[in-house]
Amino acid sequence: MAGIEVRRAGRGDIADVVRLRWEMCVEQGVADADDQEGYDRYAAALHDFLERWIDDVQCRVFVAVDEGSGKRVAMAALWLWPVLPWPGGLAQWQGHVTSVYTIPGYRRRGIARRLMGAVRDAAAAHGATRLVLETTPMSAPLYQDLGFVASRIVELRLDSAEDRD
Repeated sequence: MAGIEVRRAGRGDIADVVRLRWEMCVEQGVADADDQEGYDRYAAALHDFLERWIDDVQCRVFVAVDEGSGKRVAMAALWLWPVLPWPGGLAQWQGHVTSVYTIPGYRRRGIARRLMGAVRDAAAAHGATRLVLETTPMSAPLYQDLGFVASRIVELRLDSAEDRD
């Protein structure tokens, strides 16, 4: 797509990644756009987290940049983690895709598809043999078109002491 650059995010992109992720959380109903105190706590925690991880080989955050304005308009994150080999899969890496988000004015332009291509390429280059992600009803058709299929994964959410405060 002309005019949109997809690239790996660096330290100079952290503030924009924080903003994009907050906007995603607001849109998904897990954050209140008017909660400045909540945003400040969230932004500080995510900023510190990204300062630690954004350059790590196991963390790949990608951004889409409008080349005309320089604005970061979309993002996606990939976490690579080692897994125990098993007879059906001897490779030792899998990927978890998260925070795939495009701001509303840039949707339906193929940006998320390009971000997912960058994620897939990075995972494959690292030797990962599987990608997993959570989806929303709005994004499910994209992931199905990219070859993702429903699986048997289930989850148990554990509350940490920090989350209960």
